[in-house]
Amino acid sequence: MQEDALIKKVQQGNQQALRILIERYKHHVFKVIYHVVRNPKDAEDLAQETFIKMVDALPSYQNQGFTTWLSRIAVHKAIDFNRKKQRQKEDLTFLIKIIN
Repeated sequence: MQEDALIKKVQQGNQQALRILIERYKHHVFKVIYHVVRNPKDAEDLAQETFIKMVDALPSYQNQGFTTWLSRIAVHKAIDFNRKKQRQKEDLTFLIKIIN
């Protein structure tokens, strides 16, 4: 099935089309995220979050290159994850300094 037709069906709520789309792009999304987070478990979790975000954002998708659009969502998820993890480390370091 052509990508544009598949995306249109997903936008209309077709669950089978969604499964096909996820199956088609799951390895690509994982690789994009893994390149940023360098942890396979985190990459798997973030890939799932990416597909959830994709479904939420699909109504605004404007046929501007699906792979690039999806990759951008994945990269932003991974960057946000790394930022959050870094903030948690900084907070923990700060608390350790206060305690000691």
